[in-house]
Amino acid sequence: MRKSRKPKRPLESALRRNVIRLFRAHFGTMAVIPLIPDAANGLDEYPDLIILTGGGSCAFVELKRPGEAPRIGQRRVLGQLRKAGYPGLVIESMKQAAALLAPAPETPPSTPPSPS
Repeated sequence: MRKSRKPKRPLESALRRNVIRLFRAHFGTMAVIPLIPDAANGLDEYPDLIILTGGGSCAFVELKRPGEAPRIGQRRVLGQLRKAGYPGLVIESMKQAAALLAPAPETPPSTPPSPS
């Protein structure tokens, strides 16, 4: 009897390629900076990407396979970045990445109260 196999989850490397393509198409080629993990210098806990979003702003992105969570050191670094005022994001799918680029829904302007 053959054992049933679990469906394969997409590799992080495939997600990385697709997210880089998506963000470069949206923000420009120079706007996506992949970071190379360097365990020897303690840089393996830093997020995978820096996204330059324009106007002097940036975001740090950690990529994970669906269902995986950042390691303890990665969570610590993301927390430090957030505390310093930078967005620290975890992306598990292209759907999440695309949602970040969707325009925020507009809120209708509030109307001042009419004088009675």
